[in-house]
Amino acid sequence: MIKTLIVEDEKAAYENLKRFLEIIDPSIKITAWLKSVDTTVEWLKNNDAPNLIFLDIQLSDGNSFEIFEQVSINSPIIFTTAYDQYALKAFELHSVDYLLKPIAKDRLAKAVDKFKETQKTPSNNLSEINLLIEKLKKEENYKDRFLVKKGTQLISIPIEKIAYFFVDEITLLTTTDGKKFTINFSLDKLNELLNPKHFFRLNRKVITHYQAINYIARYSDAKLKVMLQPEPNFDIIISKEKASKFKKWLE
Repeated sequence: MIKTLIVEDEKAAYENLKRFLEIIDPSIKITAWLKSVDTTVEWLKNNDAPNLIFLDIQLSDGNSFEIFEQVSINSPIIFTTAYDQYALKAFELHSVDYLLKPIAKDRLAKAVDKFKETQKTPSNNLSEINLLIEKLKKEENYKDRFLVKKGTQLISIPIEKIAYFFVDEITLLTTTDGKKFTINFSLDKLNELLNPKHFFRLNRKVITHYQAINYIARYSDAKLKVMLQPEPNFDIIISKEKASKFKKWLE
Protein backbone atom coordinates (compact mmCIF):
# COMPACT_ATOMS: atom_id res chain seq x y z
CA MET A 1 0.00 0.00 0.00
CA ILE A 2 1.24 3.46 -0.91
CA LYS A 3 0.04 5.92 1.72
CA THR A 4 -0.50 9.17 -0.14
CA LEU A 5 -1.17 12.72 0.99
CA ILE A 6 -2.84 15.14 -1.43
CA VAL A 7 -2.48 18.87 -0.83
CA GLU A 8 -4.82 20.67 -3.23
CA ASP A 9 -7.25 23.53 -2.60
CA GLU A 10 -9.48 22.96 -5.64
CA LYS A 11 -12.11 20.24 -5.20
CA ALA A 12 -12.39 19.54 -8.93
CA ALA A 13 -8.60 19.12 -9.24
CA TYR A 14 -8.57 16.81 -6.21
CA GLU A 15 -11.44 14.68 -7.53
CA ASN A 16 -9.72 14.39 -10.92
CA LEU A 17 -6.42 13.34 -9.35
CA LYS A 18 -8.15 10.86 -6.99
CA ARG A 19 -10.10 9.26 -9.83
CA PHE A 20 -7.00 8.82 -12.01
CA LEU A 21 -4.96 7.36 -9.14
CA GLU A 22 -7.66 4.75 -8.46
CA ILE A 23 -7.44 3.66 -12.09
CA ILE A 24 -3.63 3.74 -12.36
CA ASP A 25 -2.79 1.91 -9.13
CA PRO A 26 -5.38 0.66 -6.61
CA SER A 27 -2.58 0.20 -4.05
CA ILE A 28 -2.39 3.99 -3.71
CA LYS A 29 -4.45 4.91 -0.64
CA ILE A 30 -5.18 8.56 0.06
CA THR A 31 -4.67 9.08 3.78
CA ALA A 32 -5.65 12.75 3.77
CA TRP A 33 -6.77 15.58 1.52
CA LEU A 34 -5.59 18.98 2.73
CA LYS A 35 -6.34 22.40 1.26
CA SER A 36 -4.03 24.92 2.91
CA VAL A 37 -0.53 25.60 4.21
CA ASP A 38 -1.67 25.71 7.83
CA THR A 39 -3.63 22.44 7.79
CA THR A 40 -0.79 20.68 5.96
CA VAL A 41 1.82 21.82 8.48
CA GLU A 42 -0.44 20.73 11.34
CA TRP A 43 -1.13 17.34 9.74
CA LEU A 44 2.54 16.63 9.03
CA LYS A 45 3.47 17.47 12.62
CA ASN A 46 0.93 15.05 14.05
CA ASN A 47 0.96 12.11 11.65
CA ASP A 48 3.42 9.58 10.30
CA ALA A 49 5.11 10.61 7.06
CA PRO A 50 3.24 9.39 3.97
CA ASN A 51 4.95 7.34 1.28
CA LEU A 52 4.13 9.98 -1.32
CA ILE A 53 2.85 13.57 -1.40
CA PHE A 54 1.04 15.33 -4.23
CA LEU A 55 1.65 19.00 -3.50
CA ASP A 56 -0.01 21.94 -5.23
CA ILE A 57 2.16 25.08 -5.29
CA GLN A 58 -0.57 27.72 -5.00
CA LEU A 59 -2.83 27.12 -1.99
CA SER A 60 -5.72 29.05 -0.49
CA ASP A 61 -3.61 30.69 2.24
CA GLY A 62 -0.25 31.05 0.47
CA ASN A 63 2.16 28.86 -1.46
CA SER A 64 3.42 25.46 -0.49
CA PHE A 65 7.02 26.70 -0.13
CA GLU A 66 5.97 27.99 3.29
CA ILE A 67 5.31 24.41 4.43
CA PHE A 68 9.01 23.55 4.07
CA GLU A 69 9.90 26.49 6.31
CA GLN A 70 7.78 25.13 9.17
CA VAL A 71 8.18 21.37 9.04
CA SER A 72 10.73 18.87 7.76
CA ILE A 73 9.54 16.79 4.81
CA ASN A 74 11.39 13.69 3.68
CA SER A 75 8.62 12.02 1.69
CA PRO A 76 8.91 11.97 -2.11
CA ILE A 77 6.92 14.80 -3.64
CA ILE A 78 5.12 15.14 -6.96
CA PHE A 79 4.28 18.79 -7.47
CA THR A 80 1.10 19.88 -9.20
CA THR A 81 1.53 23.30 -10.72
CA ALA A 82 0.60 25.84 -13.35
CA TYR A 83 4.21 27.11 -13.65
CA ASP A 84 5.63 27.43 -17.15
CA GLN A 85 8.03 25.02 -18.86
CA TYR A 86 11.14 26.85 -17.70
CA ALA A 87 10.33 26.26 -14.05
CA LEU A 88 9.06 22.78 -14.74
CA LYS A 89 12.37 21.84 -16.36
CA ALA A 90 14.02 22.57 -13.03
CA PHE A 91 11.90 19.89 -11.39
CA GLU A 92 13.17 17.36 -13.91
CA LEU A 93 16.79 18.37 -13.40
CA HIS A 94 16.45 17.90 -9.66
CA SER A 95 14.70 14.53 -10.06
CA VAL A 96 11.50 15.88 -8.47
CA ASP A 97 8.52 15.16 -10.66
CA TYR A 98 5.67 17.51 -11.45
CA LEU A 99 2.24 17.53 -13.03
CA LEU A 100 1.12 20.46 -15.11
CA LYS A 101 -2.53 21.33 -14.64
CA PRO A 102 -4.93 20.21 -15.95
CA ILE A 103 -3.50 16.81 -15.10
CA ALA A 104 -3.58 14.17 -17.83
CA LYS A 105 -3.96 10.52 -16.85
CA ASP A 106 -1.02 9.26 -18.93
CA ARG A 107 1.27 11.95 -17.49
CA LEU A 108 0.14 11.03 -13.98
CA ALA A 109 0.89 7.37 -14.68
CA LYS A 110 4.44 8.28 -15.73
CA ALA A 111 4.92 10.30 -12.55
CA VAL A 112 3.75 7.37 -10.41
CA ASP A 113 6.10 5.04 -12.28
CA LYS A 114 8.96 7.45 -11.68
CA PHE A 115 8.13 7.51 -7.97
CA LYS A 116 8.24 3.71 -7.85
CA GLU A 117 11.60 3.66 -9.60
CA THR A 118 13.08 6.11 -7.10
CA GLN A 119 11.96 3.85 -4.26
CA LYS A 120 14.22 1.06 -5.54
CA THR A 121 17.23 3.27 -4.82
CA PRO A 122 15.93 5.67 -2.18
CA SER A 123 17.80 8.89 -1.54
CA ASN A 124 17.12 12.05 0.37
CA ASN A 125 16.30 14.70 -2.19
CA LEU A 126 15.37 17.37 0.37
CA SER A 127 18.41 19.49 -0.48
CA GLU A 128 17.43 19.45 -4.16
CA ILE A 129 13.89 20.46 -3.22
CA ASN A 130 15.20 23.35 -1.14
CA LEU A 131 17.34 24.55 -4.05
CA LEU A 132 14.31 24.39 -6.30
CA ILE A 133 12.17 26.29 -3.81
CA GLU A 134 14.70 29.12 -3.72
CA LYS A 135 14.77 29.18 -7.52
CA LEU A 136 10.99 29.37 -7.82
CA LYS A 137 10.74 31.97 -5.06
CA LYS A 138 13.08 34.11 -7.12
CA GLU A 139 10.85 33.56 -10.14
CA GLU A 140 7.90 34.80 -8.10
CA ASN A 141 9.74 38.03 -7.27
CA TYR A 142 10.19 39.14 -10.87
CA LYS A 143 7.86 42.00 -11.79
CA ASP A 144 4.88 41.10 -13.92
CA ARG A 145 3.56 44.67 -14.40
CA PHE A 146 4.64 48.31 -14.17
CA LEU A 147 2.59 51.26 -12.94
CA VAL A 148 3.05 54.32 -15.19
CA LYS A 149 1.59 57.82 -15.43
CA LYS A 150 -0.53 59.05 -18.33
CA GLY A 151 -1.44 62.64 -17.59
CA THR A 152 -3.37 62.53 -14.33
CA GLN A 153 -4.04 58.80 -14.68
CA LEU A 154 -2.12 55.77 -13.46
CA ILE A 155 -1.99 52.77 -15.78
CA SER A 156 -0.81 49.26 -14.99
CA ILE A 157 1.07 47.73 -17.93
CA PRO A 158 1.61 43.95 -17.87
CA ILE A 159 4.95 42.50 -18.94
CA GLU A 160 3.30 40.96 -22.02
CA LYS A 161 2.55 44.45 -23.36
CA ILE A 162 6.13 45.74 -22.96
CA ALA A 163 8.43 45.69 -26.00
CA TYR A 164 11.56 47.23 -24.47
CA PHE A 165 13.06 49.76 -22.08
CA PHE A 166 15.60 52.37 -23.15
CA VAL A 167 17.47 55.31 -21.70
CA ASP A 168 17.31 58.76 -23.30
CA GLU A 169 18.40 60.92 -20.34
CA ILE A 170 15.46 59.28 -18.53
CA THR A 171 14.29 55.65 -18.61
CA LEU A 172 11.40 55.02 -20.96
CA LEU A 173 9.12 52.02 -21.29
CA THR A 174 7.93 51.26 -24.83
CA THR A 175 4.80 49.16 -25.25
CA THR A 176 4.13 46.73 -28.08
CA ASP A 177 1.88 49.31 -29.75
CA GLY A 178 4.59 51.99 -29.67
CA LYS A 179 3.49 54.06 -26.69
CA LYS A 180 6.22 55.43 -24.39
CA PHE A 181 6.06 56.04 -20.65
CA THR A 182 8.58 57.39 -18.15
CA ILE A 183 9.48 55.03 -15.30
CA ASN A 184 11.58 55.63 -12.20
CA PHE A 185 13.99 52.72 -12.59
CA SER A 186 17.53 52.60 -13.90
CA LEU A 187 18.41 49.85 -16.39
CA ASP A 188 20.61 48.27 -13.73
CA LYS A 189 17.61 48.00 -11.40
CA LEU A 190 15.36 46.78 -14.20
CA ASN A 191 17.88 44.06 -14.92
CA GLU A 192 17.25 42.75 -11.40
CA LEU A 193 13.46 43.07 -11.58
CA LEU A 194 12.87 41.48 -14.99
CA ASN A 195 12.81 37.77 -15.69
CA PRO A 196 15.95 36.98 -17.76
CA LYS A 197 13.98 34.31 -19.54
CA HIS A 198 12.03 37.08 -21.30
CA PHE A 199 14.29 40.14 -21.19
CA PHE A 200 17.89 40.77 -22.23
CA ARG A 201 20.06 43.84 -21.77
CA LEU A 202 21.42 44.52 -25.25
CA ASN A 203 23.76 47.36 -24.26
CA ARG A 204 23.99 50.32 -21.90
CA LYS A 205 20.83 51.87 -23.34
CA VAL A 206 18.36 49.05 -24.05
CA ILE A 207 16.67 46.08 -22.38
CA THR A 208 14.32 44.21 -24.71
CA HIS A 209 11.67 41.53 -24.54
CA TYR A 210 12.49 38.68 -26.94
CA GLN A 211 9.17 39.15 -28.74
CA ALA A 212 10.18 42.70 -29.73
CA ILE A 213 13.16 41.45 -31.75
CA ASN A 214 12.36 41.81 -35.43
CA TYR A 215 15.66 40.55 -36.84
CA ILE A 216 19.41 40.58 -36.23
CA ALA A 217 22.10 41.61 -38.70
CA ARG A 218 25.86 41.14 -38.66
CA TYR A 219 27.77 44.31 -37.93
CA SER A 220 31.45 45.22 -38.14
CA ASP A 221 34.04 43.42 -36.02
CA ALA A 222 31.73 40.53 -34.99
CA LYS A 223 29.19 42.91 -33.49
CA LEU A 224 25.44 42.51 -34.03
CA LYS A 225 22.80 45.04 -34.99
CA VAL A 226 19.35 44.38 -33.54
CA MET A 227 16.16 45.64 -35.15
CA LEU A 228 13.24 45.98 -32.76
CA GLN A 229 9.53 46.37 -33.29
CA PRO A 230 8.23 49.03 -32.67
CA GLU A 231 11.31 50.50 -34.34
CA PRO A 232 13.29 52.97 -32.18
CA ASN A 233 14.87 56.12 -33.64
CA PHE A 234 18.41 54.94 -32.89
CA ASP A 235 20.64 52.01 -33.80
CA ILE A 236 21.06 49.15 -31.35
CA ILE A 237 24.49 47.53 -31.50
CA ILE A 238 25.58 44.55 -29.40
CA SER A 239 29.26 44.32 -28.62
CA LYS A 240 31.46 41.46 -29.79
CA GLU A 241 31.84 40.35 -26.16
CA LYS A 242 28.09 40.13 -25.56
CA ALA A 243 27.08 38.76 -28.96
CA SER A 244 27.60 35.07 -28.14
CA LYS A 245 25.70 35.38 -24.85
CA PHE A 246 22.85 37.10 -26.68
CA LYS A 247 22.63 34.37 -29.33
CA LYS A 248 22.63 31.70 -26.64
CA TRP A 249 19.80 33.52 -24.83
CA LEU A 250 17.75 33.59 -28.03
CA GLU A 251 18.02 29.82 -28.32
